Amino acid sequence: MVSPEGIILNANNAALKVLGYNKGELIGKPVQTIYAPEPLSKTKQVFEKWRKTGKLRDEEMDIITKKGDKRQVLLSATAVKDKEGRILHSISIQTDITERKQAEEALRGERDRAQKYLDVAGVMLVALDAKQKVSLINKRGCEILGHPEEEIIGKNWFDNFVPDRVRSEVVAVFNKLMAGEIELVEYYENSVLTKTGGELLIAWHNTVLTDERGNTIGILSSGEDITERRLLWKRMIEYEELSKLKSDILSTVSHELRTPLAIIKGYSTMLVDYTQKLSSKEKTEHLRSIDNATDRLTELVDHLLDMSRLDAGLLKLDMAFTSISKVIKGAVAEASLRTPKHNIASHVGGRLPRVNIDTKRIRQVLDNLIDNACKYSKEGTEVVVSAQREGKELVVSVADQGTGIHAKEVNRVFDRLHSAEKRLTSQGEGLGLGLAISKGLVEAHGGRIWAESELGKGSTFYFSLPLDTKRGHNHGEEE
Repeated sequence: MVSPEGIILNANNAALKVLGYNKGELIGKPVQTIYAPEPLSKTKQVFEKWRKTGKLRDEEMDIITKKGDKRQVLLSATAVKDKEGRILHSISIQTDITERKQAEEALRGERDRAQKYLDVAGVMLVALDAKQKVSLINKRGCEILGHPEEEIIGKNWFDNFVPDRVRSEVVAVFNKLMAGEIELVEYYENSVLTKTGGELLIAWHNTVLTDERGNTIGILSSGEDITERRLLWKRMIEYEELSKLKSDILSTVSHELRTPLAIIKGYSTMLVDYTQKLSSKEKTEHLRSIDNATDRLTELVDHLLDMSRLDAGLLKLDMAFTSISKVIKGAVAEASLRTPKHNIASHVGGRLPRVNIDTKRIRQVLDNLIDNACKYSKEGTEVVVSAQREGKELVVSVADQGTGIHAKEVNRVFDRLHSAEKRLTSQGEGLGLGLAISKGLVEAHGGRIWAESELGKGSTFYFSLPLDTKRGHNHGEEE
């Protein structure tokens, strides 16, 4: 971890081991301390790219250990910024590729000279003949695949060690190399299958093998397991996004709280300072505005508390067997009063089983889904709340005739981070946590929640509640 001024702020144990320093010797030093000054043009080029973009990926660099030894690393880095775009610090992953580069250099020479490096190389070495069969594999390759050498040699590489979904693509590259359509693939990534059925991501460097006449007889590839590096890179990006989102959410919360507070302060000050000049009607209107603003504040705080309780697993449910029809009809009746310009109806036919729920919390889910349906559909359109039994579940749905949701977004609308992000780019009120809270409440009941939508034709939100199939019909059916 490096500051914007280029000072080393932290380093993990692996870095200290490779460099030969302890933390006290390294923290606080300029980052140039660990990089080789030559080739100077390469170092300047990489750092100039860093200054312009704030990101680096798979840059080969030379580093210098405490003892003065030179080693080669693959450098990837990203900048962590505040909400104004200022760089707080950078995080880099540096993979020691010294042994790999040494092995690759050796393999370009004579075969007998390269042989001694095969089993000591820190990378996977695989040779394929013209029929796609493995003619050579080193110790590291066997370790990565989880097979002994005798289970690999002579096998078709692509049929046995490459996942189905990428096989045709990888075979196409092999065939082009063999046909001379492309001379060299310096860097290529694809997954391999291990003996246990897992997958590992390998970065390949390929060399075409030729006979004394110059005819292509196979491919020699060196492969490095970059699965963990890719995971770390992904986590770095997520960390950067979460850091930014945290600042954005705090900014949004501050804004949402400030508005009702300003209303309360303004009208209460007016009532105190001008109580003799205000008519009874004006006083009532001001008090009603204060009352509404207080309700808004309460709702905001409740949303934040609910999200906090769900995250911590501390939400307590007051469960009781309840008529879902009555809950739905109550929610529809009150929603019709809140939004009289929409036609809100309930379609609950027949006798439905009673469900074991926290009525207050399921009502909260219904209210949120109905309010969202009204918010994103035109006045005068219909919003329908339905319920029916499906096997061992009771499924409730809220359908609207609104704007709809893009197919790529449907599976993300219940994601708290996605909701907050969308809130930042909209003019609507609220923290954008309603659907995320609804998801948490439904899952706390052992159910699930999902949505189906088509742009321009509306959306339908569903949630399921498990039924207690052990209860007898006399107790489990609604009256």
